[in-house]
Amino acid sequence: MRPGWSDGQPTSEIWIDSDAWRAPPAAGLLDFFDPLFRRPEYFQGIIAHELTHAAVRFHPGLLDLWIEAQEAAGVDLEPGDWRVGLLYVWSYYDEFQDDPALYEELTEGELFAMTIAALMYDPWLSQGID
Repeated sequence: MRPGWSDGQPTSEIWIDSDAWRAPPAAGLLDFFDPLFRRPEYFQGIIAHELTHAAVRFHPGLLDLWIEAQEAAGVDLEPGDWRVGLLYVWSYYDEFQDDPALYEELTEGELFAMTIAALMYDPWLSQGID
């Protein structure tokens, strides 16, 4: 998702490429061999992931609710967590580590989008969810 502005209003542009067919939504340890296979669920998961970023762009309070929910549940997801994001390239955000608040916002946003997509479409994490 590429954020922008038009006439003083936030905008978002979403691009999805052909690699989306091979990108497991959770990108966790259980997905280690999954990028070898093309699955429609992966493509759907990428769409859910990017739409989650767009939703946060227009409703930033969603990210705050996500962080509060993690704290209330005693969950501490960090970049590279084995459940969500282990296989993700977190170095994209290295340039923001000098600004801890921005770095946390960006990485929490990524974890939020991965988790939403994984709970909906990941073959391991979406088991039994209909």
